[in-house]
Amino acid sequence: MPSLLVISFSRIESDARVLRQVLALQEFYEVTVLAHGPKPPQIHRQVSTTRKSLRGLKRAWWAGMLLLSAYERYYWSRPHICEALAAFAGQTFDLVLANDIEALPLAVRLANGAPVVLDAHEFAPREYEEKLAWRLTLGRLQRYFCKAYLPKVSKMMTVGSRIAAQYHADFGVRPAVVYNAPAHCDL
Repeated sequence: MPSLLVISFSRIESDARVLRQVLALQEFYEVTVLAHGPKPPQIHRQVSTTRKSLRGLKRAWWAGMLLLSAYERYYWSRPHICEALAAFAGQTFDLVLANDIEALPLAVRLANGAPVVLDAHEFAPREYEEKLAWRLTLGRLQRYFCKAYLPKVSKMMTVGSRIAAQYHADFGVRPAVVYNAPAHCDL
């Protein structure tokens, strides 16, 4: 079977959309998951990274990098990104699926020329736009990621037509719409 790397910086056991994707894709691919937290029993192979909350001077350092638009330096020096790069050094995959924009730069690098699919669950550049600090830091980072990395994606999907239209208007991409749907329940 072809190999597939699924990258999701979430706790996969509580991320229903990603968990359903992985379970469906395991029928057709040899799936490896990169996620935070423990491996759910129904997933065959998972590499877990840790995400530590930042406090004090470290938090100020990261915010400073974002305010200075040092986006690449910020991203590639984050501990969970460094862990992932080390964990997958020398490995190749036939396909890489990035869940959300935050996973996209890593997906492009780990794909090493293989196709990358992005599942953008939200419109990332405006996700927390009501918060000024977010707009000045992570919002600008998300916009940068979209401009720099969306052109490197083979396919893209998102959860709704309005989000897809906004990605097209702002970045010229045409995501497919794949709605969130719960597991079948016989009512």
